[in-house]
Amino acid sequence: MSSNRVALIQLSAFVGAMLLLPHLLLIPFAKTQPVQFDNQQSLYVHKNLPEVVLLGNSMLKTRIKSKDFGNALGRKSLALPMGGSGSTRWYLSFKNSVLPASNRTRELIIFFRDHEIIDPLFRTQNQYRNAVAKMKVGPEPELSRIQEQSQNWRERAWDWIYRNSWAIRVHRNQRNSFATVAIRDSFPSRYRAQLMKLTKSRFEVENLRPDLNFEPEELGRPPVGDPKTAIEKSLLPEILKLAKANKIQLILYRISRRPGEPEVRPDYVDALKKYSNEQGIKYLEEREIFGTLPLDWYADGDHVRPSVKKEYSIRLGEKLKQVLQLFFIVWIF
Repeated sequence: MSSNRVALIQLSAFVGAMLLLPHLLLIPFAKTQPVQFDNQQSLYVHKNLPEVVLLGNSMLKTRIKSKDFGNALGRKSLALPMGGSGSTRWYLSFKNSVLPASNRTRELIIFFRDHEIIDPLFRTQNQYRNAVAKMKVGPEPELSRIQEQSQNWRERAWDWIYRNSWAIRVHRNQRNSFATVAIRDSFPSRYRAQLMKLTKSRFEVENLRPDLNFEPEELGRPPVGDPKTAIEKSLLPEILKLAKANKIQLILYRISRRPGEPEVRPDYVDALKKYSNEQGIKYLEEREIFGTLPLDWYADGDHVRPSVKKEYSIRLGEKLKQVLQLFFIVWIF
C-alpha cells in the first residue's frame, strides 16, 4: 500500500476521531443546562432607581464613583461597569436589566474606546461567551441579526459548530483527547508537523477555550470602507431606538488612548459625531473635558489610578451638568 494511501486513511481516521470520538466519549454528559438570565443587575438597578445610568467596561470602573459623579451632576447616578464588555453586553444590559427595573432613568451614558461601540462581535466569544449568555432573555433576534451580518464565513462556520456540537461545549477546556493525540502521533513524520499545525490553528482555537485570555490587537473592528455604514449596521441604532422609546437621552463618551498610543482614524470620529448630531445623541470626548491626562494619572494601559477617581468623577459630573443644561435650553427654544 502506497504511503499516500496510508496517509489518506490515517487522515480520515484522525478527522473522524476529532469529530466523532469526543461525542461518543461524552455521551454521559450530553445534557447541558441552558444558561439562565442573571437578574442581579436588574435588582441592583431597581434598588437604586437611578436617574442617570452609566454603562461601560473597565474604563468606566476605574474612572467613576457613582456617588461623587451624581453629587456633581445633581442627579442620582448609577455606574454599571462590566469588565471586558463591549456593545453587545451594553445593549443587553440596557434592554434587559435597566429598562425593566427602573422608569426613572432619563440619561444613559456609554463609556467606550476605539471601535467597541460599533463592533457587535467585540468580546462576545471565548471567555466572554458565558457572560453574554447570562444577559440574554430568549433568542434575542435583533442581536443575532446584527451579529450575523458582521461575521465572515469562517466565523459563521465556527459559531455554528459551537452552537450545534454539545461535545465541544462540554469538552472545550480539553485541548486534545488521548485518542486524537495517539492518532496524530502515529502519522509519518513528514505529515505530523502539518497536522500539529492544523490542530493548533483549528481544533485548539480560542473559540473552544473560554479559559484563555486573548486580547485582540484592535479594541473592536475598525470600519471597512465607509464608517457611516459601519455605524448604521452596529448595535448603536438599536440602543438609540430603545432610548427614544423610553424618553431617555443617550450620551456617548469616548475615552482617549494613553498618551503615546495611536488613536482611531479621524474620519471614524467625524462619522460618529455627525451621526450623533443627526440622531440627537450627545457626544463627548475625554480630551475635550480633561485635555491629555497626565501620565501619573494612569495605573496600567488606559486605566486610571484609584487616587484620581474622585476628582475625575466630579469634573466629569460638573461638565455634563453644563452640557445637559445647555441642551435643555436649546430644546426649550
